Amino acid sequence: MAFFLRSFLPLLCLSALQLTQVTSQNPTNLTIDDTNSTYFFFDEGPAVFPNPNPLWVAASVSDPCVYCSAQPGKIGSPGSIFNDTWQDGKTGATGTFKFQGSAVYIYGIDIQGAANISFVLDSNLPVYHSYSGVPAFIFNSLFLGAQNLQDGIPHTV
Repeated sequence: MAFFLRSFLPLLCLSALQLTQVTSQNPTNLTIDDTNSTYFFFDEGPAVFPNPNPLWVAASVSDPCVYCSAQPGKIGSPGSIFNDTWQDGKTGATGTFKFQGSAVYIYGIDIQGAANISFVLDSNLPVYHSYSGVPAFIFNSLFLGAQNLQDGIPHTV
């Protein structure tokens, strides 16, 4: 299971992802950055090195993607992008996030008119997210929220 991009997507930011873990009946939140390869896998396309046309580009405020159409690091105020990192994805790009916990919340940067993103959690029906607002970027936008998940077992988005 992975999340799939359904239309043109110059930017997808999964920079702030929160999990709710239950330990001894006390829920705790764990925020994971999209650069953490322990939890995230981004399909980067053909195994060609260097890949001249990757599906995903890891970008940051200090190391922006100069050829990407979206430049949220130039617009956002300091701290508006979690850990100052994001993933820039092309149409058809997929990724996988694996976790254990009772809830998951995926946040990112919405870009005006850019994408219709679908998320599939544990083989369920897709949940879609798109943005059609006026501001060019919306930071810390909730892309997916799911609660009451069975704790103690692996989940995949």
